[in-house]
Amino acid sequence: MFGKIKNFAIKKVIQSQMKNVPADQKEMIMAMLEKDPTTFEKIAKEMQA
Repeated sequence: MFGKIKNFAIKKVIQSQMKNVPADQKEMIMAMLEKDPTTFEKIAKEMQA
C-alpha cells in the first residue's frame, strides 16, 4: 500500500519539476520511472551525497 502512495508522490514531484519539458519527453521519463523506480531513487541519493 505504501509503495503505491510513495510512487504517486514521486510522480507528482517529478511532474511539478518538469513544467517546461515537452510532453513526449515527460511521457518517456514517466514510463522509465514506472518501469524501474529504484534507478531514480539511486540517482537522487547520489545527487544528495
